[in-house]
Amino acid sequence: MPLFDATEFGKLAPHKVEGIEQPIPSICYRGDALKSPFPIGGLATGYVELRGDGTLGLSSIYNSYVPMMSLSGTLLTLIAKDGKETPLDASHADIAILAHFPVCNIKFIVKDNGPTIWLRPFTPILPGDAETSNTPGVVFEISVDGEFDGQIRINLPMGHNVEPAVKPLDLPNEIAGGGRRYFKGNDYRGSLALAWIDGEPGSATAADDKATFTLTGPLKPNVPRRAVFAWHFPWWIDTGGEPHMNRYASRFADAAAVASFLAKNHDALLKKILAWQSAIYSSGEPDWIANALVQSLYSYAKNTVWVDEHRPDRWYEPNGFFVHSESFRGCPIAETMVCRQHGHVATLLLWPDLEKSTLAAFAHFQNRQGEIPFSFGQPNALRDPRFHCQHPLTSTQFVQQVHRYLTRTGDEKFVRRLWPNVVDAMKYAAFLDSDDDGLVNEHPHALTGDNWPANQFYDQWPWHGTSSYVASTGLAALASLAAIADRMNDPDAHAAAMKQLERGKESFRQKLWNGSYFRLWHDDKLGDNETCLANQLMGQWCVRLAGLAPLFTADECRKVFASIEKHNAAPTKFGLINGGNFQGDPTTSGDPNNNHGTMIFVGEDLCAAMTGMYENYPAAGEWARRLVWSIHEHQSMPFDQHCLIRHDTGAPAWGNDYYSNLVVWALPMARQKIGLAEFARKGSMIHQLTART
Repeated sequence: MPLFDATEFGKLAPHKVEGIEQPIPSICYRGDALKSPFPIGGLATGYVELRGDGTLGLSSIYNSYVPMMSLSGTLLTLIAKDGKETPLDASHADIAILAHFPVCNIKFIVKDNGPTIWLRPFTPILPGDAETSNTPGVVFEISVDGEFDGQIRINLPMGHNVEPAVKPLDLPNEIAGGGRRYFKGNDYRGSLALAWIDGEPGSATAADDKATFTLTGPLKPNVPRRAVFAWHFPWWIDTGGEPHMNRYASRFADAAAVASFLAKNHDALLKKILAWQSAIYSSGEPDWIANALVQSLYSYAKNTVWVDEHRPDRWYEPNGFFVHSESFRGCPIAETMVCRQHGHVATLLLWPDLEKSTLAAFAHFQNRQGEIPFSFGQPNALRDPRFHCQHPLTSTQFVQQVHRYLTRTGDEKFVRRLWPNVVDAMKYAAFLDSDDDGLVNEHPHALTGDNWPANQFYDQWPWHGTSSYVASTGLAALASLAAIADRMNDPDAHAAAMKQLERGKESFRQKLWNGSYFRLWHDDKLGDNETCLANQLMGQWCVRLAGLAPLFTADECRKVFASIEKHNAAPTKFGLINGGNFQGDPTTSGDPNNNHGTMIFVGEDLCAAMTGMYENYPAAGEWARRLVWSIHEHQSMPFDQHCLIRHDTGAPAWGNDYYSNLVVWALPMARQKIGLAEFARKGSMIHQLTART
C-alpha cells in the first residue's frame, strides 16, 4: 500500500497518508526540490539530516552542536539477486517526499523501470510527554512495490569514533543487528546500534576503526521491513567548559536500551504521533496553519538540549534544565530571551514542565539589580549568563512569560516562588525609564558608525529615546505584573502597576502618535523617526495573548494597520517589511544580507499580522498566510526557517532554524481571538492533542 499519494508537488494540497483517516494538508516535494533536509531526531536528542536527494547531511547526535558534524553517503541501497547495487539517491531514483514532522514519507522510483521503494522514518515526539519525546532513536519502515526479490541495505557512516576504545554492544534477543560502545579509558562515553526489529532475517556490520554501520536484509513485496537506529551519548562539555549529562541518560543505560524500547513500542508510538497530528488537522484551522504547526516542531530536534544530573550541588529543577538555542546553526546563543518571547509559546503549550525549568533558570541567574539575563551563554554554554545586549526588553519579557505560564498552568505555587524575581525585574525596568515618563527607554550601546549592539530585538538597528516597540512591550509587562499581583494577593503591587500603566500609556501617545500610526521612536535631542514599524503594536499582541485588557483603542489600531498596509504590506508579496517607509540611511539598520530595517523579520511580522487579526483588520490574516507561504512553498524550506527574508525576492537572508518562528503556535489564538487560558482549556485543540499522547 502506498505511504502517500504523490500527485501534486511544491504546493500545499490535501494528501492521503497511511495511518491518518482524512487527507492531510501538506506539501509534496520532488527530491532535492526540498531545500531543507529533514531532521531525524527527538526532543533534545540531537539529529541526523536526510536530504531530499537521499543522502545524509549534518548531524549533532555526538552532542556536536556548534559546529555540527557533516555526514555523507546514501542512506539506502537496493541489492538485486545478481548482486547489482543501486543507491537510492537522485542519480538512480525519482524521489518524492511528504513530511509531517516527526514523520517523513519518501517514495523512490528506481530509474529504468525499477521497483518503487517506500521509506518512513519517525521519531517519537509527543506533545504532553516530554520524557518519551526525549528518546534518542529512529524507526525506519521500508517496503517495496513491483517485481523485486532482493535485499535492502541501510548505510549509516556516522564518522569518527567518539573515543578510541571500542567494544561490542550486546543487543537484546528480540532485535538483530550490530552495535558498538565507546570508552575513554574504562569510562563509558557512548554507544550506537542499528538493528532489525521485525523478526525477519538480516545481517549487520559495525566497524571498529570508525563509526560505520550497515544493516542488510531481504526485501519482497507485501513483506515490509522495520529497523531501528539508536544513539546514546550521555556526556558533553559546553563551550563554557562545564560538563553536562543529557536527560535521556537518566532513562536509558545505552543504545541497546533505546533500541529495545523502540522495538517494543514502535506501533503504539506511531499511532500516538498520528493521533496528535490528526487533532491538529481536524481542528478546523486553515490548511496553511495546520501544516505550519506540525512542521514547526522540527526546531526541537535541531535546537534543544535537556540536561539533568543528580549531584549534591544541583541547582536546577527536579526535571532538569531545558534550553532552546536561538539557532545552533545560524546564531548559537542559549535561550535568547528576546527570541523566546515569541518561540516559547510552543513549549508553554505542549510541554509546560519544560517551560517551568527554563523560567526557573532565568530567575536563578537574575542579578542583584533585578536584571534578567539576555541568555544563559553562547555558543552553547549553559551557565555563563550574558547581560551585554537587549537589556531594555529582557526583564519585561521575563515578567510576561511568568504570567503566561501562570495563565497556561494555574501553577500558583511556582509563580509565588518567582514573585520576588518578578518584582525585582520590574524595578530594573523602572531604572531604564531615564526620563521618568513611565516608559522603558532605548539604551543603544553601538559605537558611532556601528550597528550592534542596538539593544532591542532588531539588533543591527539602533533606536533612540522612546520606541513604540520597546515601550509597548514594557506596558504589557506592567499589565502582566498587575495580573500576577492579583493571584499573589498583593493589592498594593496591583495598584502601583496599574497606576504606572496608565501614566505610561499617556506618555506613549504623547511622544509617539503622529495621527496615523505610532512612530518608530522619539528622542528629545534627536527628534522623531517616522518609520512605520510593522510590529509597532507588539505590546498589544502580548496582552491579547495573555488575555489582558488592550493597551490601545480600536480606532488607533484601525489607523495603525491601514498605515501598515500602505507602507509595510503593499511593497512586498512575502508578508510585511519591517520598516516599510524607512527613514534615513538603510545602512544604519544592518548590512545588505542582515538588514533589520528593510527586510522581513518572520517572527516579528507574524506577531504584527496576529495583532491585526485580533483587532479585526481584514487584510491581517493574509499577511500571516504570505509569511508562512514564503517559507513552505516559495522557499521550500520548512525545516530550515530563517529569521530574515528578502522583501523583493522572498529568499532567505539570515538566521537558519530560527527559534522565534515557533510563534506560529499563537496563530490559532489570533484567528479565534482568544488567549492562552481559553486555547488550553478542556476540549480545546491543545487539550485534545496532548490527551492523545
